[in-house]
This record gives sequence, structure tokens and C-alpha cells, in this order.
Amino acid sequence: MARQSSDTALKKSKSPSGEMGYIPYPAYKDSGIGWLGEIPAHWEVNQANQKLKIAKKQIDPHEVSDIQVMHYSIPNVQQFGKGIIESGTSIDSGKILINHTLLLVSKLNPRMGTVVLAEPDPNIVTLASSEFVALEPKHCTGEFARYLYMAEHVRLELSSRVKSATKSHQRCSPEDISKLKLPWPPIPEQREITAFLDRKTAKIDMLVEKQEQLINLLQERRAALISHAVTKGLNPNIPLKDSGIEWLGEIPEHWRVKRLKYSATINDETLPETTNLDFVMSYVDISGVDMHQGIVSSAEMTFEDAPSRARRIVRDGDTIVSTVRTYLGAITPIRNPVSNTIVSTGFAVIRPRKIFSDFMSYLLRESSLVGEIVSRSLGVSYPAVNASEIGTLPILLPDLDEQRDIATFLDRETAKIDSLIAKIHQAINLQKELRSALISAAVAGKIDVQQVSVFTA
Repeated sequence: MARQSSDTALKKSKSPSGEMGYIPYPAYKDSGIGWLGEIPAHWEVNQANQKLKIAKKQIDPHEVSDIQVMHYSIPNVQQFGKGIIESGTSIDSGKILINHTLLLVSKLNPRMGTVVLAEPDPNIVTLASSEFVALEPKHCTGEFARYLYMAEHVRLELSSRVKSATKSHQRCSPEDISKLKLPWPPIPEQREITAFLDRKTAKIDMLVEKQEQLINLLQERRAALISHAVTKGLNPNIPLKDSGIEWLGEIPEHWRVKRLKYSATINDETLPETTNLDFVMSYVDISGVDMHQGIVSSAEMTFEDAPSRARRIVRDGDTIVSTVRTYLGAITPIRNPVSNTIVSTGFAVIRPRKIFSDFMSYLLRESSLVGEIVSRSLGVSYPAVNASEIGTLPILLPDLDEQRDIATFLDRETAKIDSLIAKIHQAINLQKELRSALISAAVAGKIDVQQVSVFTA
């Protein structure tokens, strides 16, 4: 299946030459590689290790335990596209030492294409995770090789060689990466292709960045709308009074202030340890929840295979609030869940008792209240708060009819903003697909970049 997907990806990558004003090379030949197809007649096919040398020099974590290091970890590269300065005390396994330019290609989940050209920092020890295969460019440019391993058809081909069975930790071997047969143009042409892709991807990246900034502005607008509605109400002329709580400020004078635990219960139901080992759950962890998008991912698993934290039972109308890594704001209402939905014990499950459920869910996502939860969290790298502490939080209570009116208003207005955000996400995804197709087409020789200047691209 992955091999077929690789073929499909490469066929799709031909589209930029036909649909965007680019032209192909004048002559092609069979590459001899089924998933690659034809390549320009003057290109060659070689194993990667004929162009790049595997770098294996490693360093023991004890050698850096008392210093700062530049660390190219898989998460750092995925999030920031580069290495990040970290304390050597956090380095707990052998690392690749980077003392010259190296191409780092992740063995983990190769379909994601976690690839970076790592440069040594002259002022600090530079290391890379051993989950990378480190390749030193010898008979190619590192920049071209980086784009080559980023290409979708290459990623899918590596993914087809994965031996691991689990979805989250698919891993290919160093040999799969270093001995993969790939297309190689002459080095001057590699530089031209790299310059072309640098220009084109920079434009796409700039557009995506502007779209992401617009999403951030809309999310800020959404948060401000919720905050005003649940702390001031919908009537702009209503008299206000001091709430007596600094972070709440003034509130409508007829509203009450009560602790959350008097209006809701917390963690009512827990999956017992005697649960049938074959019970299949839809498990939601902290990483699967986004304050703006709700539950974005879940995993089907049996009770026997589930982690020990997979224990909280949720019902329609509940709101789950993360009690660990509270700065992430993993808070969302539970609406019409499947009957086997189980969430992590890293959530406090808040169940309404004397409060309208939809109003409560908006209240618990109000920015100043979220800030209060974060401020009460203890710990630096993994801040956490007790569920009982959340129960002591003061909340605002208009009467039930007003709670319903506010929730209805927010449902309507936030839906408009969410619709705009969804359309922008679609546009971003299209731009990213274009970027991927452009890279795949250029490094597979489907675009003659030397002819680009003839056309308006």
C-alpha cells in the first residue's frame, strides 16, 4: 500500500510542470526504480551512501551533564525546524556529535519527513538525537539532499520499509535511509534546484505565516467574546458591582459568586481496575485536546493495552480541564460522546449540577479563569494542579435563563468565527500540499528549473 502511495505521490508531483507554467526537461530515461519512474536523461541514480557518508561519532551524556548544549531532538526539529539550547542535565542517552554540517534524517515516522541540515554552533556543544541518521554531504550539496529526503515520494518509500507495528513509533533502519536509491543531477544543477525551491517555498511559507497570524487574531477575538459574555453578560447597560476578586473585576450586580464545587461535581466516575481486559475504549489524552478545536484525536485500544492513566469516564455535558501541563489550555466540553469514551486522569472531569452545562463550558474556558488555573499549578517543566484546587475556583452565576441566553449567543457567534478559521485552515492545507508537490516535482526532475525564467511562475 505504501509503495502504491509513493507512485501516486510522484504522479501528483508532475502537476506543477503542467499547471503552473513550468516545463519538463527535453529528454528522459527510465530510472530503473519502479516508484520513481523516469528522470532527466543526464541525471544518475545512486544509493544515498555514494553521495553522503554516515556520521557515527557519538558523545556520552556524562560529558555534557554540567553545560548547556544545542540539541537537535525530534520534537525540537518538528516544532522549530532547528536545534534548541537545553541543559546538559536533560541529556540522558548517547547523542550524535555535530562538529560539521550534517543532514539529519529521522528514522521515526519517516512519512512525516523530519529532516534538517544541522550546523555546529561554534560557541556551544551541538548534539543530535540518535533517532536521526546523520549524513555528511560528500558528493552532493546538503541543501539538495535535504529537499530530496523531504520529497513526498521519498518519504512514502521509506515508510513502506517500516518494520515497527505501532502507529506512533514507526521506525525504518539506518540502512533504509542511507542505501536508498535516489536521483542525482549534477552538482551545479543541484544548486539551481535548491535556489528555485528556496524562493518558491519561502513565498508559500510567508503566505502560510500570514494566514496563521489571521487565525491567531480570530482566536483572540473569540476568547475576548467569551470572556466579556461570561463575566459581564449581554446587556451593556446593566449596573456592575465589585466581585471582590482581583482577577474577575466588576460583574453584573445581580450575579452571584460561588466556588465551582458547589455548582458541579469533579471526577464522578472512574473505570475500575476490574474492567474486562477486552473492553475497547476510545481514549483521549492531553495531546488530543485543543481549547479551540475540542477533541482533535483519540485512540482505540483495549483496557489491557491502555495506559494506567486511561480511567476517567465522561458523559454528555461534562467539561474536561487538564490538570497537568495546564499552560496548554487543554479544556473542552464533552458533547454526545461515544459510549466508550475514556479520558486521561490528567483531566479533571467537571459535571454540572446547579449550572447550565454549556454556560459552564464557556466559563471554564474564559481566559482569566484559565490563567488562574495556570497560576495555581506547581512545578516548572511539568506544572500540575489538583482537581480539588480547581473545585475551589470562584465562578460567576447569573440565573439559569440568563446562562442559557449567554450560551446560545456564544454558540452562534463563535460558530461564525470557527467557520472563518476552518476556511483559513483549508487554505493553509492547500498551500502546504502545493509546497510538497513542488518539492517532489523539482527533485524528481519533473521541472526544468533552468527554463523557469522563460515563464512567469
